[in-house]
Parts: sequence; C-alpha cells; structure tokens
Amino acid sequence: MKKLMMGALIAFLIIQTANLAKAESRTSCESTQFKIVLKSEADVKEKASAASKTLKTYKKNKELSASGRTGNWYKICHANKAAYINMADVKEVFSTDEKALLKKFDRRKGVNQVVSATGKSMNDTKVTIQTYEKKQGEWRRALKKMEGVIGKNGFTKSKKEGDGKSPVGIYSFGTAFGSETKPAGMKMGYKKSTKYDYWIDDQTSKDYNKWKTYKGILQLNGGLLKG
Repeated sequence: MKKLMMGALIAFLIIQTANLAKAESRTSCESTQFKIVLKSEADVKEKASAASKTLKTYKKNKELSASGRTGNWYKICHANKAAYINMADVKEVFSTDEKALLKKFDRRKGVNQVVSATGKSMNDTKVTIQTYEKKQGEWRRALKKMEGVIGKNGFTKSKKEGDGKSPVGIYSFGTAFGSETKPAGMKMGYKKSTKYDYWIDDQTSKDYNKWKTYKGILQLNGGLLKG
C-alpha cells in the first residue's frame, strides 16, 4: 500500500511539474505596453544583441506588440518567449493625444525628455504618468506607464496658494533635492536640504515661493524662532 501511495504521489508531482512548465511557457512573455511598426525589414533576435541568434525576419510595416525597451532594443514576444528587435528598425505607435502632446515639445529647442501627468477631467486627483525621451531623432517611451496622484482638489488653470489644486501647464525641472545624500547614478543637479532651509508660502513676503537658507533668528507672529 505504501509503495502504491508513493507511486501515485510521484506521478502526481510529475503531472504538476509538467503543468507548471506549460503554464510558465504560456506566461513567460510580459504583458503588452504599446505597439511598434517596422520602418524596414528587420530581424527578431534571441537576445538584445546584433550578434545574437535571429529567430525571425519581419517585413516593413509589420505591427508588433512591445512590453518595453532595453537600451536600443524593444522587447517583444516570439513563440511565447521574450525576443528583441533593434530600435533603429522601428517606430512607436502613439495615440492622438500623445502625438498632440509630443508635438508641443518638437517646437521647444533642447527638450529631449518629457514627463506627462494627465487626468480624465479637471476634478481628477488620480493621474496617468508617462515618460518619453528622444532617441535617434524620434520620441520613444522611456518607462512603463504609472499611476499617480495630484492636488486633493484636482487641476486648475489659475493656481492660488492653498486651493489644493495642481496647475495645468508645461514646466521644466529645476534642482532635485531631499534630506538624504544624492542618489548614486543621478545626473540631475541635487541639493541636500538641512534644518536651515525654508520654502516661503507667505503670499505677502517678497520671498514667496522661494527656497531660502537662513541661520539667524526668525520672528514669527510676535515670537522668535532660532534658525
């Protein structure tokens, strides 16, 4: 009886292992993030390398689904496995709204990276964050689409202090900052904040909306605060 039960258990494990292998085979490709179209005949590679094995060759204008981009290579699904196609051979497919957005930056000299936060209405607090960068003369998605939040009262075209809204518009990034040391690999300018740093939100102050560093004595509502 014990031998029979052990044999049945081994058979069960073999079947389960086979089913797991099939399931992994079916799900080894990541989900589609966006579409790409071939600009010319191109090879699909086993790895993100020109020297890698060619799995298939597609003709010009072939549309494919991509799960992302690794350097100069788009990641696609081929025969239920991850495969790669060179960035130089394809262009990305953008929605009408994305095209309109990116067209604005084509007219701005020196702009090669864009972070977009969009909602469905002016009252939305949840937004979709998308990032783009110009590579080889064309706009490409830089990171996967993300979800985010803005002001608790949504968007506004006329920002006022304390309204709980995020302003609509196009803004450049200034200096990055934080209370910790500059993160490794960060290329942007970075400033570490200290206990002597203040961001002035008093609308009557000449320093309103400015970052100020002060180590003296501050007078607040008749009292004193040592900086």
